[in-house]
Amino acid sequence: MDPYLQSFLPFAQKRLGFNRPPTIFFDSDAKNAQQVLGKTGYYDPDALEIVIFVDNRHPKDVLRSLSHELVHHAQNCRGDLNPEVAGETELGYAQNNTHMRGMESEAYEKGNLCMRDWEDSVKLQISLKLQLQETNYLHIKGDTRKMATYEELKERITKSVVQKMMERKKRDNPRNDRGIPQRLKEDEEEDLEEAKEEENLDEWYQRELYEKLIARWIH
Repeated sequence: MDPYLQSFLPFAQKRLGFNRPPTIFFDSDAKNAQQVLGKTGYYDPDALEIVIFVDNRHPKDVLRSLSHELVHHAQNCRGDLNPEVAGETELGYAQNNTHMRGMESEAYEKGNLCMRDWEDSVKLQISLKLQLQETNYLHIKGDTRKMATYEELKERITKSVVQKMMERKKRDNPRNDRGIPQRLKEDEEEDLEEAKEEENLDEWYQRELYEKLIARWIH
């Protein structure tokens, strides 16, 4: 759970825009958990504290409750939960207090969307990382069942790039009537090294494979 919290909390802070960190408690209350209409969490605007009840709940549901309460924290940071603004917050406030009903509507909408957007971004990152590290969608010739590894694909692309670079050098440096290059071989080698430095093959490979994976996910 901790790695996901370390990812979600900065995401939520940036998305919701609160400028003060809340104190977050994950609480266990067996009696509350047995109640069908028991509490899932609450926010204390005076103490800047969020309490989330975790008994018998799916971790994603816990994060969804946290996202909801973080919206309330953002509202408090901008002054919308000040007593003179918020008004009455007794039982039934969500139905009888127009301002607080708007606050709850915002918390449900923004909280759920914040959680969903973060979840989808994490799933995409995990999928792409696994694909980049372990396999790819290019099949090795002669065996359509076998998949090329990361290192094998990297080597193949590197050779292909170097070959294309050599072909380009030949086009840019034609031979004369006697078949002798117009530029010295040493100059060609120096130019090739400079070209290699300008084109970082590993970064190029990562970018190309990433774009292909993205296209496969989208289509």
